[in-house]
Amino acid sequence: MGLDMFLEAKRSYSGYAYEDSARKKELQSLLTNVRVLDQADPNSPYATVSFTIGYWRKMNGVHGWFHRNCGTPDNDISFEVSRDHLEKLRRDCAEALIIKPEMVSVGRSHIDLKNLAEADLAQAIKDSIVIESHRKEFNDPNDKDPLKPTSGFFFGSTEKNDWYYDGLNSTIRICDRALALDESWRFTYEASY
Repeated sequence: MGLDMFLEAKRSYSGYAYEDSARKKELQSLLTNVRVLDQADPNSPYATVSFTIGYWRKMNGVHGWFHRNCGTPDNDISFEVSRDHLEKLRRDCAEALIIKPEMVSVGRSHIDLKNLAEADLAQAIKDSIVIESHRKEFNDPNDKDPLKPTSGFFFGSTEKNDWYYDGLNSTIRICDRALALDESWRFTYEASY
């Protein structure tokens, strides 16, 4: 159980009479490639292709962002997402990464005390003290970060730790892939928990 999040890319293909011949050929090629040309109703020459272009697991800050920027009051788990939304999400992630406290990464790796030089051990202790003394500012409840972690049932940690910052990098890559598609593609965000 937990927060699973998906960004779906969807494109429609039409072969109606008013469409140009290139669009009709696209539809015919698509139906041929998925081996359903003979089963498709010729009176309704239309098909939709969709695929998951992005997946997140317990990236609750991103879920909160979609909810605040794309949601509607009566639907809290599935949102239409525009290209403008994706561009804004990408900018917000990049901004959050620019102001990322570098000390967050220090506590990430396991320290092997047996093979650690004395100077490295002293530095590791100093780094741990700095991280602990700044923990409140990294996870400030008054934080204005547009991707601030969001709490919820099975949503995962609400701390701004390496998981959070890795998720922001992943989100930028997802936005880049989506924005690389041509304008005929539409996007939907969905969450399950």
